[in-house]
Amino acid sequence: MYLCSMAVDEGAGVISHIQADFADRRDSVLLPSIVEPLHQRLLAQQLPW
Repeated sequence: MYLCSMAVDEGAGVISHIQADFADRRDSVLLPSIVEPLHQRLLAQQLPW
């Protein structure tokens, strides 16, 4: 099984990050691997965090 996580700006209709992981880990364990790439991508595009 897999777990899909994504960060979406619902107001603008933009997906800013999507990631698939094995579903054998908890969300709390996966969160840092989702947040850091998203943060770097937003910084690179000069978008607010």
